Amino acid sequence: MKSATIIVGGKRSVWHILLMLLLCVIVTLTVSCNRQPEPIRIGAIISLTGSGGYLSDLRDAMLMAVEEINGNGGMNGHPIELFIEDSKSDPEEGKKAMAQLEAQHHPVLYLSTLSPVSMALAPMAERMEVPLIGLVTSAQDFTTDKKWVFRYYPMASDEVTPVISILDKQGSKRLGIFYQSGPYGQSVTQLLSAACKAQAGWSVTEQHFTEDDFNIQDKIAKLGEVDGLYVVGQVNFISKVIKQVRQAGFNRQIITSSGGAWPGFLTMAEFEGIRLAAPLLYNKNYPYAQNLRDKYTARFNRPLDHQSAVGYDILFLLRGLLQNVPVSRANIKKVLEQGYHFPSAMGDILVPRGSHEINFHLYPARIKNGAIIFGD
Repeated sequence: MKSATIIVGGKRSVWHILLMLLLCVIVTLTVSCNRQPEPIRIGAIISLTGSGGYLSDLRDAMLMAVEEINGNGGMNGHPIELFIEDSKSDPEEGKKAMAQLEAQHHPVLYLSTLSPVSMALAPMAERMEVPLIGLVTSAQDFTTDKKWVFRYYPMASDEVTPVISILDKQGSKRLGIFYQSGPYGQSVTQLLSAACKAQAGWSVTEQHFTEDDFNIQDKIAKLGEVDGLYVVGQVNFISKVIKQVRQAGFNRQIITSSGGAWPGFLTMAEFEGIRLAAPLLYNKNYPYAQNLRDKYTARFNRPLDHQSAVGYDILFLLRGLLQNVPVSRANIKKVLEQGYHFPSAMGDILVPRGSHEINFHLYPARIKNGAIIFGD
């Protein structure tokens, strides 16, 4: 009876089958159209508390970039998912955060901040074979002998060149250095001291600071006779030292590392007249930087600093490099090593093929009447 039924209703059964197939195709196409592209997962281990707590502004700049990129088609057609963890400015906490992100989300890329934390994460990135880009990380040997570790920030050696230019112009031959203990302060001090001592008749006296050793009067006394003082460390360290040095009556030339360009310092009386190494982000004649500063200030009601700007920049750099490239850990490493020109908020950056350094130049500058003046 079943065979007879099929034969009798054969023509009708064929149409039913065709109709069902058509419905299946329509449903499949509808589901495919509604399916969201796989997100690009990025892990960001940022110093939100502790000595680097000021980098919460960098987090906000990164989130602003993610919103803009996702609102304009994403990265290579894929939305970005940014997973942010607080390193608490502590290397061990940073390592825990990276292990947790790897287990839970397996990002295709990691971003990190501060030299001590980034230095601790570098061996983990090498073992996991995942790209790690250090932001606000200047320790000289951060990328040395690394296959998966990159940097978007000036190296310690980049801090030295503008300082030598300032000292030469001011005729300062006896330099005192106050530096914060740690990879960054030690790297810059070592390179600057060597560069100064290579100049005929120049001398250098160094004093390092730890959290438990902050006796300014004692440190100044140990400097002896100097023409000027160079202060290098994180933003909070620079602020603390400059205020206490001024209170102690130190009246000779003061120079700071690039952290002295932090916008919050510009209105402090203690920073008036201080010379420093600064990126082009603060140059009023650089239109791209001005547009970004205006956009950031309108969004967050505070000025943009260069530490935060690198958080914004790096995501747009990755978006450009990954255009029409399948996103994977290996491909991100490949495009970062291919050599490219990057018009950044810090000026034009030319990265040679094979380099792991996306470093921008710093220039001699001076804080004057609440502004950073270049070439003064």
